[in-house]
Amino acid sequence: MEAQYRTLDEVPEWGRDTVRYLLAKNYLRRQEDGTLPLNDTLLNALVINDRAGLYDL
Repeated sequence: MEAQYRTLDEVPEWGRDTVRYLLAKNYLRRQEDGTLPLNDTLLNALVINDRAGLYDL
């Protein structure tokens, strides 16, 4: 089963800065209940995009 990350504390350290940045820019938003809509697949894609500079607008 794929890991789910509902809070920033649950996000692995290697992805936490990316998630913080995306939340601050409103590129990623929390769900209505305040949880994050993240799983391993999405987190990996977001970090790859961040490292490639795709969020540096």
